[in-house]
Amino acid sequence: MSDESLRELERAWRESGALEDEIAWLNERVRRGELDPDRLRLPAYLSYPAALAIHVNEFGDAWSPPKGQLSAIGSFGKEARVRIAVAAAHFGLSAEAQESPSARRALNAAEGWARCPCRAHARAAETASA
Repeated sequence: MSDESLRELERAWRESGALEDEIAWLNERVRRGELDPDRLRLPAYLSYPAALAIHVNEFGDAWSPPKGQLSAIGSFGKEARVRIAVAAAHFGLSAEAQESPSARRALNAAEGWARCPCRAHARAAETASA
């Protein structure tokens, strides 16, 4: 499959938003070696439909995310845990709570560290959470 064909798969998915189109695009990226299947493991654990479908195809119908999905997230490292915590906060906190200065500082600091896990961002995150 040519690069243009791969771009067409991506374009089809972005235009349609269809699960089947996303699966086709991701599968082709995995087949070409552009996407390590392990990069789809965390989204599959979190029941992301396309990643879950790819893992079911790869491992057979018996594969399913492990029980205690949240405990399995620990194996993906600190950055994944921080990103998941930030996403959960965005979903779990009311709009009013997210707008409080302390919550906003903490979320901004965590997002900053996730983008750039340097010492300065780590200090900012530690300070914001205190």
